[in-house]
Amino acid sequence: MQERPHSACWTTWIGHGGWEEYDDHGVKKRRNRTAWWVKLFPGPLRIPAKLLDKVTDDDVFTFRATWVAHTYIGDHTGNAIYKGGTTTAGLKPQNIKFFVKLTDFGIWNRGDRRTELDDDLDDVQIEFDLATQGCQIQRGDPTQLKTIEGWRSTPYLEYLVNTPKPAAHDREVCSIMPAITQYKENKGRLPLWDQELLSQQGKRLGVVRWGQGVPSNSLWSPSFRCDWKQLGGFKKEEGNTGGCIYIRADRVFTMSKSRDDEFLDVIRHIEKALNPATNAGTYPPYRPGDTTSNRDINLPPVKGPLGNELPKVIAGNYAKPPNTPEGAPLWRGTDKGYDENRAIFSKHPFSVPQDNFAMGKPGAPNYGVNYCKYYTSDVYVQYGYTEVQCDEYPFASTQEGAAKDKINYSVQGVRKSHNLLHGKLLKAFYGHYRLLTYDPVDTITKVSDSPFWVKIVD
Repeated sequence: MQERPHSACWTTWIGHGGWEEYDDHGVKKRRNRTAWWVKLFPGPLRIPAKLLDKVTDDDVFTFRATWVAHTYIGDHTGNAIYKGGTTTAGLKPQNIKFFVKLTDFGIWNRGDRRTELDDDLDDVQIEFDLATQGCQIQRGDPTQLKTIEGWRSTPYLEYLVNTPKPAAHDREVCSIMPAITQYKENKGRLPLWDQELLSQQGKRLGVVRWGQGVPSNSLWSPSFRCDWKQLGGFKKEEGNTGGCIYIRADRVFTMSKSRDDEFLDVIRHIEKALNPATNAGTYPPYRPGDTTSNRDINLPPVKGPLGNELPKVIAGNYAKPPNTPEGAPLWRGTDKGYDENRAIFSKHPFSVPQDNFAMGKPGAPNYGVNYCKYYTSDVYVQYGYTEVQCDEYPFASTQEGAAKDKINYSVQGVRKSHNLLHGKLLKAFYGHYRLLTYDPVDTITKVSDSPFWVKIVD
């Protein structure tokens, strides 16, 4: 299985032989041929009867099933594909192309194909079916019953799937469920995907293996989240309106210290914040006894250092294991989340009595007031107050921003040109990879469905 945000590919060998393995007091043994055939789905997948006199216990009937899915994002109008060409003419951002191939039918013996038996398989019928949920097949016959001779002649199927806009929500999940549904006269449903096992909390527990019992948790088929929102640009004509994304693929915002030197100030800040070995030196400091409940945004901690600064737990680091707090994803926040996060460290008066420092006035707009001018005043002196902006990580556009607990975040004065360019690229990343804000009331999921990570490379 290959999973990417805008494409997915799955392939496997489907096979059956004339014996099955079983355990006899710790010794692996084979049942004789009269105890035929492990059942993959209701009705056994058998070597055709007319071949039984020609095969041995070591022979296996097998074939390969493959599918590929492609998703798209819209241009700024939402009526066409972003950077589309002749192959995407007429497509909409909520279209998904789905390709299927059944090939390599044959009788195999320990890795060698018995080609002399190929013709005996020609009249065996195999049916493919494509079911969907939350979307519709716009082009292509969903159910195709053909002989193996027919599959060998035309092994490819192509489908165009469309996700219609729901009346009450701004996004929809399209699940595509390919399956083998008939072998010879036997009906059933053999799913053609790795059925991922999820806990009730949504944690990935692994892939279901047939023969191990039926799990009590959820099974996910290949699923794509489609939307109709505009994202990705400061100006309307720069954004992307609508698109679909493969839900199970990781979305990673990658920054290079050598290639992206135009916003190196921001990269260095994020790198320091992500690293537990260095983020004790980020601002505002985190010290013993400091809690969310006693953190007064009008009285931030003294700059120091005092020598007792503690490391922070800051999420979003793709280089860390996913089951660690540092390796947990960032999640796009609510529609109002950006302002709520920035309100923790900016646009309000504050003072630090220990350093005899005060900034802002009660009741005033306080547009230029922020923690960075206290904690990183040297940057403002170096480049000039009009050429520096206050950068924050985790991003104010995420649920993990400063408002989450008022502690596990970092602010740093950076050059204005660096901050603006980085912000533009982050917006473009959101647009290309459909990282949506959400409304807790009207969004169908009620919670964020847009996780992502950051990655810093040399």
